[in-house]
Amino acid sequence: MTSIIKYTQFAILLGIISTSSFSAKAESFHSFEGGRICNETTKILTMDADPQHGCLPEFALNEDGKCAAEKPESRKFAFILNENKTLDFGINYWSYSGHNCMVHGNAVETDDGWLYQSGINANDDFDKCYLTIRMSENDITLETREQAACASYCGTNATLDGLSFPLATLVSMNMTPAMLHEDIHDDLPCD
Repeated sequence: MTSIIKYTQFAILLGIISTSSFSAKAESFHSFEGGRICNETTKILTMDADPQHGCLPEFALNEDGKCAAEKPESRKFAFILNENKTLDFGINYWSYSGHNCMVHGNAVETDDGWLYQSGINANDDFDKCYLTIRMSENDITLETREQAACASYCGTNATLDGLSFPLATLVSMNMTPAMLHEDIHDDLPCD
């Protein structure tokens, strides 16, 4: 019963179904295939100017004497809820610093979300990934373990731990397994 409540709650949070009646919820939920959250923002990054060389090429000196540049950040999370209560998903995250995390897989249901594991028996912690996917009223959040932080899926200075995807940025509720393939999912625009 817990998983039915969780899945119904997920569908309600995404606005797929209303809270009017459980039978209407169940009927609507069965037609729900998945969705795609896409959040793109920009941020002004600043750093001290090098006394000898000035600013890096992509930066310009601002009125405060700092090197500044507008940098984009992109967070994409695509998913399909399967009948067997697993979650097929794809994540593509580009940080303001230009570093990337990208992982695609199948997560199993837990009491409070879904769990994706990869390389858990590897000798090197770099190759271990223990990724918990949780949902709340407002977003989907990711959590990793310290010794299994999914580092092999991320570039330098990028991490999946603590990353969130606001449900307000849901751009599509129509996902197919082919759309989760990294070559397609990662190139889909947010608009």
